[in-house]
Amino acid sequence: EGQPRWRTTADMRVLGRQVAKLHQLPTDWYDPFRDQLKHELFPGLYSSTPDACHVWWYACRTEFMFDEELMADEEWKRSFFRPLFIPLSKAGGRLVTCHGDLHAGNFVSLAEGAAMEDGKLLFIDLEFAHVSNAASDLGYVCFHYEDMPDKDKDLEGREPPEAMRRAFLESYLEVMEENPTKEDVDTLYIDACLGACGHHFGLCGHQNVFGRDSNELRRFRGLAEENCAPRKQSAPPSWSSVRRAGLQRRATSMFSRTRKSTRGCWRPSGGWAGFAVAKGRRRSDTLS
Repeated sequence: EGQPRWRTTADMRVLGRQVAKLHQLPTDWYDPFRDQLKHELFPGLYSSTPDACHVWWYACRTEFMFDEELMADEEWKRSFFRPLFIPLSKAGGRLVTCHGDLHAGNFVSLAEGAAMEDGKLLFIDLEFAHVSNAASDLGYVCFHYEDMPDKDKDLEGREPPEAMRRAFLESYLEVMEENPTKEDVDTLYIDACLGACGHHFGLCGHQNVFGRDSNELRRFRGLAEENCAPRKQSAPPSWSSVRRAGLQRRATSMFSRTRKSTRGCWRPSGGWAGFAVAKGRRRSDTLS
């Protein structure tokens, strides 16, 4: 009772507006916690980590996420404790108060029938609350919401995931920025895809298919940097929109290979190497 179901683009638009309100909260509450992590509790881990980084999500459970054997691997630590990518969008790169665990089980609806209604949603379970870039929180919503338990897989009237993701991001931007364009939504979509890769159900997590491989982290960064580089001055006018479409496909591929199939049941398959395959297959028509 009280747990909403995310079925439609209209539901996701409500969620986008509510998450935007969360992201407008002050961020200075986290400063003493970050300082303590950096300078007192784990100075060897967090002291040089920038504020906008996937690592701060893991800091909410440092001792659980990182065992002694892993902490002895200096190469892995050097690779992990720095940003995976630089967000393309202003909205995705903004430092915000992140919930950190934004799935439907962590909402309560006060509306009749647990409907998704503005002003009637409460966020609960703040165990992973922290301050980092918005792309991290947005990526969690975009790629976690459709991975509901089996009992939720066949909800009547559920709309396609792609449409629901875009509706969520568009409504989020309508609150955070004035008159967002389709290009703004496209760019934030890419940031959300890449941001999701930094979570525990993506490339970096303790349950990913690579077993915390520093080489894969470096490879990810290289491909993300290459594909998110600024547009060439000599490129034709249509280049930007075509390129964004290709980036969205590839960024989604990067994440989808190591996704969570049901709550509490992890079945990674294939790794994010599908991104590299898609990159080579589409390079001629997206990056030329």
